[in-house]
Amino acid sequence: MVRNGIPEPHVDAIVATYHSEQAQAQNPIFDGQVRQQMQDVGLPDTLANRERAKMEIFRAKADALLNVGGRWPLIDRRQNALTATTLPEDERPSAFPAPETASAAPTTVNQDMPGGDPGREASVASDVQSVQASAGREEVAAAAPRNDEATPEPPSQATTARIERIPGVEREAGHEDGPVTPVLHLADFEAEFLKLRKNKGAAWAEASARDAHVLVVTFRDILEEQGVAHSGEIRQHHIAALRQHYNDVPARYGQSARQRAMRPAELRAFAADQAARAEAQGEPPYAVGLSAATIRKHFGNLDTFLRHLRASGYAIGEWELKGLRPAKPKPGTIRLQQVKPSPQTIRPIFDLPVFTGCRDEFGLDVPGNIVFHGACYFLPMLFAYLGARRNEFAGLGTSDILQTDSGPAIHIRQNQFRGIKNPQSDRMLPVPDELLRLGFMDYVAAISGLGYRQLFPELYSPDYKTVDPGDRFYKDFIPLLNASPEMKDGLWKRTIHAFRHGLADTLKQSGVEIAIIDDLSGRLGSGETQTRYTNAAGLPLLLEKIRGSVRAGGGKSDVRRCDGGGHRIGRLRWSCETST
Repeated sequence: MVRNGIPEPHVDAIVATYHSEQAQAQNPIFDGQVRQQMQDVGLPDTLANRERAKMEIFRAKADALLNVGGRWPLIDRRQNALTATTLPEDERPSAFPAPETASAAPTTVNQDMPGGDPGREASVASDVQSVQASAGREEVAAAAPRNDEATPEPPSQATTARIERIPGVEREAGHEDGPVTPVLHLADFEAEFLKLRKNKGAAWAEASARDAHVLVVTFRDILEEQGVAHSGEIRQHHIAALRQHYNDVPARYGQSARQRAMRPAELRAFAADQAARAEAQGEPPYAVGLSAATIRKHFGNLDTFLRHLRASGYAIGEWELKGLRPAKPKPGTIRLQQVKPSPQTIRPIFDLPVFTGCRDEFGLDVPGNIVFHGACYFLPMLFAYLGARRNEFAGLGTSDILQTDSGPAIHIRQNQFRGIKNPQSDRMLPVPDELLRLGFMDYVAAISGLGYRQLFPELYSPDYKTVDPGDRFYKDFIPLLNASPEMKDGLWKRTIHAFRHGLADTLKQSGVEIAIIDDLSGRLGSGETQTRYTNAAGLPLLLEKIRGSVRAGGGKSDVRRCDGGGHRIGRLRWSCETST
């Protein structure tokens, strides 16, 4: 630009305008506007036609932007650095003001005109230029005088305040001449979310970050659907549109990759079609609408993201979630919602072939004479006896199994494979007697001897950077339950998590203090005595309470360990090496 005669004071503004136009052209909103204009004139919606239409739009913008003399005929182009370059060479001034002078004394206007304040008139002209260069606003284009129109009066200060706001900034109402506040365009929402993710750090587990990312993408798509261009245009009814969207989508769309890829309108239409089809064919109703707990989670993430935008300095209006976010269920209702299987209910699970003897590593659900130690063998017993969260046990490392003065112990803590939910989740649990009888410590030694750092390496894949071992175990173990004639019709919802509730209830019914149940489960107790003045219950006390609940539940199971006291490890399906 400098080599072609563009004065240096104007280069930065032109570069900013170019990047703004480029961002606008890549925005899905612009693409939608082009499609609508093509439809209005009956032009077929093809890729070639869209590209030609965009070229014509940009050519028209360029013609309007370069028509400096047509827009501001009163400006003496010889006294302005930028417009002077449009004059014939023999009419151009020999020198332009230095950058400092140019910024201090901008474009000069005819001093004979009434109200001709050079500084203010140049500011108005600059604002109008920026508006048209950034978005080609129709209001400004309409206000620009054509050659066949009478020249308008120079804008007054009141007129300046009414000039269309420059895209990318927002001015406070009543303070149009004050400082500007940047806005975040929809195309930049995901990039801004990554900043929020970094800010959260370890406070956000990967699963929480994924949920928040889904919320941001969905909210962006809903805003685009509502015609919103940037954060400064977000209003309360746009948030209400997101709430309604969650009412009209498949209840389990997150479990389908195809449905997750759908845009909001397409997803709602799919749910409506499926519901209508099920009704027409007399099938069970198709589940539509997310659960209250899921919506509450999404709106919590929405509040976090909007607060992040405001804290980052972006313009955004007030919002209210209280009337849209479902209320938390009352404690009494929660108690009724949670399944708490008793030891007698859980007991038949351990009659499955995977515990009593199966055919081979490919037929864990087929009766046979082989017992394989691994996740499907040990984890259900750990859940039944200790009631930890699914990921806490599935993500254990071999270094998390310790020998202590009180006997073998499991240290649930953050490791290289997974985090933990909160500080009180870091705790020491005793290895139950039944697992010691079944060779758990021998298994730990064998896995460590093979060079694995994960306690259950078959739950991991070298092909994926991030793996949720709890999810992998669920997908391996639940089919074994479904294959059992005794269990397939009696499974409760959230089967693995129900073990956790069942153990807590069993301990309570056995007379164990709530404070000890909280320590065993990794929950923060109530009251200052439990949280400030005392440590968590120690291994001997926890082991005593567990033994008491086992006796109350019927004693030992019929689970077999490996034949002859030996040790056999199941095929490590997803690991780099296999062993038997």
